[in-house]
Amino acid sequence: MTEARKAAVAAHTVARGAAARETANPVAVAVARAVGHAVATAHLADHSLSSVRYAL
Repeated sequence: MTEARKAAVAAHTVARGAAARETANPVAVAVARAVGHAVATAHLADHSLSSVRYAL
């Protein structure tokens, strides 16, 4: 697994953990998901579209 993919998976893991909390902050979850997709563009360009969606 490439370093970019590992970093993307880690960001999505953070997002899942944040979303699972009872006091989940939807902005923090969206930021973590946007970061995950932005980092993932280094291994697959299609992820850039998802980072924009979560950023909005």
